[in-house]
Amino acid sequence: MKKFAVIFALCVVVGALLACGESTSSTKQSNPSTSSKPINWTTTHTFTGNGGKKTESFTVGNDWKIQWTCNPGDIGMDAPLFITPYKVDGNVPLDSGSQTTCKSGTDTKGETEEYEAGNVYLSVNSGISWTITIQEPK
Repeated sequence: MKKFAVIFALCVVVGALLACGESTSSTKQSNPSTSSKPINWTTTHTFTGNGGKKTESFTVGNDWKIQWTCNPGDIGMDAPLFITPYKVDGNVPLDSGSQTTCKSGTDTKGETEEYEAGNVYLSVNSGISWTITIQEPK
């Protein structure tokens, strides 16, 4: 019985340590490619706007990036930027997309990598100026 209690306690400790190592960021699933070769990313589309917008549709492979820059300008406070990728067929979101806070008085930049191919568009929700580029490995 004592041996069982020791094994159970070890399992609890190992489980807790593994849970502590989990990320709570909004990182997407890992790249299925196991190649250690550096990826050369090429911009294929650029979108700009101020406020909400639905982009034109575009076709992507199974590995692509959404990069963004935003700046609240003179509004004097931080502002949100939400970018959600949708499949054109059925208007189904690929995932929750990118949700960021654009810092007042500075350009805020970021990116997220996507792993689903198809004909897609982006739904952008914000009240400030933004630029979004789509990049694919070439």
